[in-house]
Amino acid sequence: MKLLPVLFALFLLCSCSSGKPQFVPPPPPEEPEPVIEQTESPLQQEAEEVTTPPVEENSFLAILLKEGTPEENIIPRSKEQVAVYQKGELVRFYYFKRNRLVDQRDYPAENIRLMKAAGNYPSTILQDMGIE
Repeated sequence: MKLLPVLFALFLLCSCSSGKPQFVPPPPPEEPEPVIEQTESPLQQEAEEVTTPPVEENSFLAILLKEGTPEENIIPRSKEQVAVYQKGELVRFYYFKRNRLVDQRDYPAENIRLMKAAGNYPSTILQDMGIE
């Protein structure tokens, strides 16, 4: 019987601790950190000053950079290609051999339409450029 008050106190203590949690105040709002202007370090300046290697004037890459993506790309043989660009009423053909410009020709767009209608479109142009 002497243990009865101890058990009662223990049960009372356990019931209080397992009940509703006590109020926990929310954390204080964080203040925004001050904005600090960043100055570029010499290492960052050197990284930005990295230059691209020079591009040869009459290379395929130079024409791509200057003219953009070709509308059509004809590959007659290995390591040869003809890039076709539409420039208004002119169609420009660039003939590359081993990525170097060999020939460049302009044709009226109407002539190209007629060649396509006749079914001899790329072969006539390639013969004019001396490819076939």
